Amino acid sequence: MIIFDIDGVLADTKQREKTLKGKKNSEIDWGLFFEDAIYDLPLPSGILVAKAIINYLPQTEILFLTARDETIRATTLQWLSEQLQINKDRIDLTMRAKDNYVESVEFKEEVGREIGFKNIDLVFEDNPAIVEMWRKHKVACYQTC
Repeated sequence: MIIFDIDGVLADTKQREKTLKGKKNSEIDWGLFFEDAIYDLPLPSGILVAKAIINYLPQTEILFLTARDETIRATTLQWLSEQLQINKDRIDLTMRAKDNYVESVEFKEEVGREIGFKNIDLVFEDNPAIVEMWRKHKVACYQTC
């Protein structure tokens, strides 16, 4: 199995991140922040790698794992489908529950436990704390920048 994070790996979130500057977590309208994800630009290198794996290694199980919450599942599926040029039905997407406020690293670590770390061949991730978590569990992780 290969896991792709979305924000910062496949999607350029810089435009949305501008709205966060100078605000505390409690001051941020996270719903609005994530709703605007449909306007994210693709990160060419991440999209290229994901498409190559989809097209040239079709037997490879791919999981898109994001800390985005379930309220924007349709938007996220639409964005992935358009950028990767695949049918939404072919997209295996795991998102956090609407009211799950644990840190992203904790959320992804729990998903890793559920899958079984030994069943994960490679992860593409940009968050240094999450990269460290994968590597702590002996999972190969390519850190994007």
